[in-house]
Amino acid sequence: MRRVVACLLFVALAACGDAPAPPDSQETASSPDPQEQAGADVAEPSRSAPLPPDPAPDEAAPEPVANDLGTAIADAWVGDWVGPEGTSLRVVKEQIGYEVTVTGLDGPRSFHAFASDEVLQFERDGVLETVRAGDGAATGMKWLEGESNCLVVKAGEGYCRD
Repeated sequence: MRRVVACLLFVALAACGDAPAPPDSQETASSPDPQEQAGADVAEPSRSAPLPPDPAPDEAAPEPVANDLGTAIADAWVGDWVGPEGTSLRVVKEQIGYEVTVTGLDGPRSFHAFASDEVLQFERDGVLETVRAGDGAATGMKWLEGESNCLVVKAGEGYCRD
């Protein structure tokens, strides 16, 4: 029994040790070790994908798209709009989209907006708001009732200009 255990222990220890691999007659001395190559594949990114070519010195970089989140309708709304009790709305065209600044009783707050069909959309306090054209009656506000050139965010929130 002792011999069997001793043999098993010897075989187990022999299997755990690194035995030198027999040399391959077709490999040269400069070939990397397969274990080193496997480690290199993990440590370094693959070199098989070619890098994109550098642009030629005479080629200019492509021009950015000019305000692809704008429309002619929203462009006409650029400027200041007045609401009741000192409130206002300012629309400013930016390189991409618009900036909408709403001045309420608590002060101004600015939001990034983009044009979609015939409205400006912006997110305020987790709610997607829209700015659309209307008249004083559409604002739902008595103070603006007789006006004809207005922007309406929602019932009870509107701004007009002459």
